[in-house]
Amino acid sequence: MVVLTLFEAAIRRGSHKDALQGQAMKGPLNSEARAPNWVVSPPLVPEGPAIDFAHLERMTLGEREVELEVLTLFRQQLVDLVARLERLPREGVSLAHTLKGSARGIGAFAVGDAADRLERGLRAGLAVDAEVASLRHLVGEALIAIEERLRTR
Repeated sequence: MVVLTLFEAAIRRGSHKDALQGQAMKGPLNSEARAPNWVVSPPLVPEGPAIDFAHLERMTLGEREVELEVLTLFRQQLVDLVARLERLPREGVSLAHTLKGSARGIGAFAVGDAADRLERGLRAGLAVDAEVASLRHLVGEALIAIEERLRTR
C-alpha cells in the first residue's frame, strides 16, 4: 500500500509528523487525495477515569437512583466474573463477552477493551495470562471508582 510505505519512510527519516500532515507524501497520490488540514485522531479509548460517569449519566437518563443501582449491580458482576475468568473455565469466552458489553454500557471502556482482548485470545486458543492480569488491574481501578462514586452520591 502506497500510504503505508510513505509513512514508514517518513518515520525512518524522522519526518513522520510531516507525513501525517500530508506534506511529505509524494508519488502517485495527487493533491486532491491529501487533506490540507490533516488532524491526528485521538485514541479510540480515551485516557482518563476508570469509568466515564458522564456516559453513565446519559445511559441512566440522569436518574441518580438508577445510576446507583446499576453501579451496585456492575460492582458485583465485576467481582463475580473476574473471579470466574481467572480460573479460565470453558465458558470463558462467554463470560468475557458478557463483561465486555456490561463494562462498555456503563462507561468502563478500558475494562470493556481488556475483556475484548481476553475474549479474542480465548477464541484463538492463545495463552491469555497477560490479558487476565490486565483485566484484573483495570477491574481494580473500576471498583475503586465505583466505591468513590457510591460514597459521594
